[in-house]
Amino acid sequence: MKVLIEATIETFNDLITAIESNSNLADVKNQLETAIAMQDHDPSKEVPKEGDHPIIDRFE
Repeated sequence: MKVLIEATIETFNDLITAIESNSNLADVKNQLETAIAMQDHDPSKEVPKEGDHPIIDRFE
């Protein structure tokens, strides 16, 4: 199931704190943490390394 939730990063962090002690929700917690990290991804701020293609993003 996929769910779209609109909330602030602070609200998501509060939700992560609330569910982190429940091992049954570890996957949901990981997905929320990944979503927060990806929200702030801005390729224009990245400095290309030698040999990188100028258009294709490098994910590390």
